[in-house]
Parts: sequence; structure tokens; C-alpha cells
Amino acid sequence: MKKNEALTVNQGGEFPRMMTQPGETVQVRLAFTKTEPDTPVAITSQDGGLIEGGQRSTAGVLDATRQLAFAYTLSNTPGIHRVTLTTPAGETKALQFWVGPPLAMKKMTQTK
Repeated sequence: MKKNEALTVNQGGEFPRMMTQPGETVQVRLAFTKTEPDTPVAITSQDGGLIEGGQRSTAGVLDATRQLAFAYTLSNTPGIHRVTLTTPAGETKALQFWVGPPLAMKKMTQTK
């Protein structure tokens, strides 16, 4: 099932965590508002998964609209998968994907 989601980055350059399936490939498009077009961007997979072309790290280039698009294939290992993107000037963004079912949350009870 293909879906598009627009996510808002926080002040630390991090996006909300996305729920994904093992081995899923996601198409990513990010805007870098503080960086000029044609600037290289370092893309690194931190916890598993491969960036377009089967790489753990690679470089992309911002297009004329200051955007960068790439494909990211998550591994089959359940858990968090992070991707960081950094420009030479230090503009950084971080993506988080969760592979597999959500973690079960235990309700905490108050004691008196």
C-alpha cells in the first residue's frame, strides 16, 4: 500500500517516527530551507537498512528547489532504523523508522 505523509521537523531537525514493515522501501523527499541548491548532502543509515543503490552512506545533491529525494530500504530486523542527513554548513535532519509491530506499552498505576 502506497501512502504519502507530510511530516513536520522539530527544532532539533528530527521528524516523528514512521511505522514500517520489514524490508519495506520508502521514498523520501526533504526540503533544506537554509541551504543553497546544488549543495551536497551526506546521507547515512545508522541502524540498518540501505540507501538507494544499496549503500549504508552516500551523498546526494539538492535540486533547484532545495529538495533531496532518495529511496531507503529498511532491513528485516525489528526495531528502530535512523537516517541522518547533513549539509556542509551543518543543516542536519534525522529520520526515524520503526520496523515491525509497535511496542506494547504497559499502563503504569499509581500507588498511595
